[in-house]
Amino acid sequence: LGAGGGGEPYRVENGLGPPPGWLWLCRPSGRWQKCWSEVRGPVLVLYRTDGQRCAGAIYVALPGATFSGQEDSISHDKDEDASTASTAGTSSVLGFELSTCRGPGCGGRLLRLQASSKKEALSWRCCLEKVSGQPGA
Repeated sequence: LGAGGGGEPYRVENGLGPPPGWLWLCRPSGRWQKCWSEVRGPVLVLYRTDGQRCAGAIYVALPGATFSGQEDSISHDKDEDASTASTAGTSSVLGFELSTCRGPGCGGRLLRLQASSKKEALSWRCCLEKVSGQPGA
């Protein structure tokens, strides 16, 4: 099923992918939530956390998704891990927007995401863009 053999973690040619790692997700309320994230096949999985436990998961089909950078600096409205939040909110380079398929019957959506460093943001975006260009899901 798609890139990476279905439910397997995605890896680019050199064996490295984005980390499975932390991404900040802007919730519909405007609050930012820290999510453990990974690419499995053609799907980005964002695990919402509440302290040390998983509070649910968001699955995002990547084929056909489009990306754009965020123009404005984002401040995190989050108590947990304030040092990471303030670091992530200081530079628009760390964030990007992902729009899922918006064709007829797709029910697309817009996700605003941020990483904790420029290197991680570039790695995530590169991988996600590559997977979005492949057939699948």
